[in-house]
Amino acid sequence: MGPLTFDPIVAWVLRVSLAILFAFAAWHKLRDVTGFRETLREYRVLPDVFVRAAAGIIVASEGLTSLALCIPAAASAGAAMAAALLGAYSSGIAVNLIRGRRSIDCGCLGPASDQSISPALLGRNALLVAGALAAMLPVGQRSLHWVDSLTFMAGLACLSMLFIAANQLLATSSRHGYSGSPS
Repeated sequence: MGPLTFDPIVAWVLRVSLAILFAFAAWHKLRDVTGFRETLREYRVLPDVFVRAAAGIIVASEGLTSLALCIPAAASAGAAMAAALLGAYSSGIAVNLIRGRRSIDCGCLGPASDQSISPALLGRNALLVAGALAAMLPVGQRSLHWVDSLTFMAGLACLSMLFIAANQLLATSSRHGYSGSPS
């Protein structure tokens, strides 16, 4: 049995979906840099003196991740960067959940996203990390046909709608006090 490879269309649906996610994340943070710094400060995982620099590094990393995911020669590195960023975000969320600090805005899509951290958010991030790790797998070679463009667009639309729906569900449940963990 040979090495595991992805169909090129499946690989590109994953990579472009992650690229769009990270581009939007960076854009939302850039729209309100001061608000994003305050959200980052609220996590209390860095000394205040490092928050300004860390905010810049996060936004730049998200932008570079998005770009790398769209360049064939850099797509695997971009997927690794996506997994690393999502892991870092999940670590900050987990630390604060352990501390009992659940009312922090996640800051996922900017400081005004109105979504508190929760165990469910960690689950969502775990699925995104799995997608990023899968996007690192080698891509199989085959000739592409016109129908592949339809498959690509449909896959991209489906993953985008699934993410938006899941994010809306998480935001709504956090506004209504659901903690994301069984009682």
